[in-house]
Amino acid sequence: MCDGRGDGADGRTDAGGADGRTRVFAHVSPEHKVRIVSACKKNGEIVAMTGDGVNDAPSLKSADVGIAMGMAGTDVARNAADMVLADDNFATIAGAIAQGRSIYENIRKSVLFLLSSNLEKLSQCWQQLPWGWHRP
Repeated sequence: MCDGRGDGADGRTDAGGADGRTRVFAHVSPEHKVRIVSACKKNGEIVAMTGDGVNDAPSLKSADVGIAMGMAGTDVARNAADMVLADDNFATIAGAIAQGRSIYENIRKSVLFLLSSNLEKLSQCWQQLPWGWHRP
């Protein structure tokens, strides 16, 4: 965790703190939040930002996934975010990611099944065309 309450003398409060080892930044000014998000995005990472106040709106907007607090958050933060936590519980994020991955995997399996079964039927039709047979 990187605490950004300092004056930046330790180098951890600027965008250089996003070195791949730091995962959580706390007590960071709004300007530094935007710099951290842009530095992580520049490194090719997918960035999720949580916030609840007016000062979090620019970084919520610039992150790949902006997450606002539903109960304790301001309207500005909720409007800037991509996702709103209705119960202000961070465990909800992990549950939503798990459900989303499960849904994605089920859709992928269904599409693969439909393509493979229909491709077999299409190949049967193409094989019978040279002999002038009727479609099955």
